[in-house]
Amino acid sequence: MRKSEAFPSRYLGKDDLKPLPGESMRVTVSDLRKETMTNQTGDEEVNVMLFVENGVKPWIFNPTNWNTVERVCGGESNAWKGTVIEIYIDWGVRFRGIEGGLRCRVISPPPGMVGAPGVPPGAVAPSTNLSWQDAQDYGETRGLSKNDLVLYLKTNGRENYNADRDSALIRDFIRQHSGQLVEEPTNEFGDDIPF
Repeated sequence: MRKSEAFPSRYLGKDDLKPLPGESMRVTVSDLRKETMTNQTGDEEVNVMLFVENGVKPWIFNPTNWNTVERVCGGESNAWKGTVIEIYIDWGVRFRGIEGGLRCRVISPPPGMVGAPGVPPGAVAPSTNLSWQDAQDYGETRGLSKNDLVLYLKTNGRENYNADRDSALIRDFIRQHSGQLVEEPTNEFGDDIPF
């Protein structure tokens, strides 16, 4: 029995994604709206809920994920219907002492919409990227030097660092080298940066 079977939830959570390949799923946005729900302490609160096609549970949509979609699809959420997103587990997220959280990236904006300036359709959303300096700083929190990161990138066929291409690779490498969890930096840069 999986945890999600023992303690079922009405809302999408990381336990729903763990058994999937890459701990992620691609879905199409069908609706986004506010709903009142009861939290763990029994108090009512209003949350933004993202609904997707194909019967997937609704997702409690936070400001970080909102910003990711907004950068590509614009600020009016009514226009997001039809956007294809990938929801994935980011093990670098920590919230109320719980490790891992759901994040998203835009795979393609809604049909007929051109991506935001400078963000082509299908691009990984900038909020998932680490600048070269942020990657080094993040590595240092796990006891890895700049030389360790460069060596790892070179062994993976990289001649330089590109945030769009290499952020996920660097995050995975850093996570492999420490059980300690720290907050990950993010930024919007995606240019090639020489080592």
